[in-house]
Amino acid sequence: ITIASRGSQSSSKTITMQATAYYAGERTASGTKPQANRTIAASRDYSFGTKIYIPSMGQTYVVEDRGGAISGNKIDIYFNSRQEAVNFGRRTLEVQVMQ
Repeated sequence: ITIASRGSQSSSKTITMQATAYYAGERTASGTKPQANRTIAASRDYSFGTKIYIPSMGQTYVVEDRGGAISGNKIDIYFNSRQEAVNFGRRTLEVQVMQ
């Protein structure tokens, strides 16, 4: 008899999201200090701690913040400076939401 453990498995779903950038703030809505290449803000549809992998950026981000203009399939990616955020602008990205 083989028993399969599902506790360590993770799955993801690939979706298209509108991404913008931000850089201000000393604390996120979840109480963490925002960090580039880690912190994103997302709607309440995504719990704090949800991991979102962005293949085009080669990076996995964590939902740690909220934003008033963020609803549905929109994310706001934290950058270290205003210039980096401006350079990123607004993009449509394929992302993988980890379950």
